[in-house]
Amino acid sequence: MKRSKIYINIIWVWIIIGIGGLLCPNPAGAFSGITIDPDRIEFIELDADVMEVNVAKAYLVVAEEKFLITDFKIAGKIYQSSVVDAEGKVISFKSLKKGQRVIVKGIKLPNENIAGLVQKIPHGKNVGKDYRFMQKADSLRPVN
Repeated sequence: MKRSKIYINIIWVWIIIGIGGLLCPNPAGAFSGITIDPDRIEFIELDADVMEVNVAKAYLVVAEEKFLITDFKIAGKIYQSSVVDAEGKVISFKSLKKGQRVIVKGIKLPNENIAGLVQKIPHGKNVGKDYRFMQKADSLRPVN
């Protein structure tokens, strides 16, 4: 009699574990960021000075356009906004300053903001004359 009670308890434990696994969402498949419809993508390219940098809210303003440092999803692939230097190496968002010259390559988000890639241009570089010496901002690449 003890054996059957033990087997029944084991079965109940496995049933509870199985139901719990089915009811819990898979965190790997969850994405809470901005999702963009691939049929409605609008590409943006700007070459201008930074007008405002807000580190606390993770955005900057370039040519009166708000650029968000955020993750976004297009056609099942997750992308991440980033800031790179003239050589294309990722640098800290905090290194950008008001008045800094940048090249922005991004995508217009549903909320009219921009996300994508910002390339910092060294001080003293006139993009019109020295642009051929600058490595252009690389294209967006998925994180996953």
